[in-house]
Amino acid sequence: MRDGEPDSNRVARPQEDAQAGPARLRRDLLRYLKVRERSRREASDHLARRGYPRDEIARALAEAMESGWIDDRRFAEMFLRDRRRLHPMSQEMVARQLRARGVGAEIVTETLAACDPPWDDDEMAVAAIARRWLRWAPDAREERARRYLVSRGFGRGAIRAALARMREQPGRNAGREGSIDADDRT
Repeated sequence: MRDGEPDSNRVARPQEDAQAGPARLRRDLLRYLKVRERSRREASDHLARRGYPRDEIARALAEAMESGWIDDRRFAEMFLRDRRRLHPMSQEMVARQLRARGVGAEIVTETLAACDPPWDDDEMAVAAIARRWLRWAPDAREERARRYLVSRGFGRGAIRAALARMREQPGRNAGREGSIDADDRT
């Protein structure tokens, strides 16, 4: 191909995709939903970035919600399970992230209230640092844990409780001066 000549093998731009009509929009939406659960706003934003007209997006999203492909409540439940298991953070941060993804405040509140077991910031703070605790240098461990927990949205009470629990657990203080574990290595 020389400069200035059209490339017949090029990929269509989003605006050209949008002109392909509702069938193309629907395929794009289904492909996007196939990866993981999405909120209505995430799907809408994705389609808008692809260049589809707002009225076609609204129709496609209404159909997707009616058929159960998109459900903000189901998205919120899956998001909470994921955060609890893989990315522990404070309840307030989870709520903020859900609202940022377009989940309504009422759904966020109801989903958090329905958690079983109930969302406990103290437990989540311990879970957030448990895997990292021994990887951090003993002399910097508590400061690193404190900074990490702040970044995950935990308040002072949850941070204090988590640090106290980590200090109490056998094997969690290896290498720390004065700890039982450090004294037992002789």
